[in-house]
Amino acid sequence: MCREATMTSNLASEQEDFAANLLADYEQTNQQIRMLADIRFKLLALVPTLTAAAALLTTATVAHGTVLAVGILGLEAGSTSLPILYYS
Repeated sequence: MCREATMTSNLASEQEDFAANLLADYEQTNQQIRMLADIRFKLLALVPTLTAAAALLTTATVAHGTVLAVGILGLEAGSTSLPILYYS
């Protein structure tokens, strides 16, 4: 009888350890997913700004309309990127 109680106690202890390890793994996985989503969001916020700057710098001869369009796009992109960078 004592041997059965010990085995039952060991089994319960192993199940508790497994559940604790599973919970810790779940929490760590969720933290990694949140971190990756946050990084992706920040990078997506910077893409329009960098695209506008690259488009302006790579053109050899620039018409005034192009400069104006790229400038407006850059201002719009910057106005959306700055609050996101400030928030993070």
